[in-house]
Amino acid sequence: MDIVHQTEKAASQLSELRTRRDILEILWRQGLSGRALLQENTALIDSHLTTKFEACPATAGMALIAVGGYGRQELFPFSDIDLLILHDSSSEDELNTAAEAVLYPLWDAGLDVGHSVRTVNQCLADAADDFFFQVALLDARLIVGEASIFADLQQRYQQQFVLGRRKKFLNQMIAHRNHRLEAFAKHSYLLEPQIKEGRGGLRDLQAILWTS
Repeated sequence: MDIVHQTEKAASQLSELRTRRDILEILWRQGLSGRALLQENTALIDSHLTTKFEACPATAGMALIAVGGYGRQELFPFSDIDLLILHDSSSEDELNTAAEAVLYPLWDAGLDVGHSVRTVNQCLADAADDFFFQVALLDARLIVGEASIFADLQQRYQQQFVLGRRKKFLNQMIAHRNHRLEAFAKHSYLLEPQIKEGRGGLRDLQAILWTS
């Protein structure tokens, strides 16, 4: 009976998630502003993930972190849900159980999820090698879990990549932008410009925000 009850509860929560997303689309078609839509969609996924995370008994020593656009609370309806499961060394044996509890319901709902599982040390090492991941951590936001682990990541991130290194970050951002514009064209009068990656597009706006 417990298994049946758990299955019915999971199905109910999945149905609720889909229904609430459908309602958001209806509200958007009726005039809900784009900014409000992003905030409501972000809050919806936050609530769903918090429920799943807190219901799982195997999340000690872990924190669920939103990164990228999701971290900025700008989750577009068809964007990837970018998640970082941050953990300490004591929780490694429980990672599969926790990841399944959090990620499987999103996949079952037909959502695209970008996810990684890292310790604080792994985050910093990967950020040093991958500028895009370093930038993604700028937008990192705690959803639920061990706040102390996330605070440690933020403090060490600032020390390693921000304090006294702002000029280096700016130069890297400019170099990546120039490379991106070579790939997606930088002419302002293209008939079909790449509105995300091209010159003056969404990525340029985000680059300004990251740099500031």
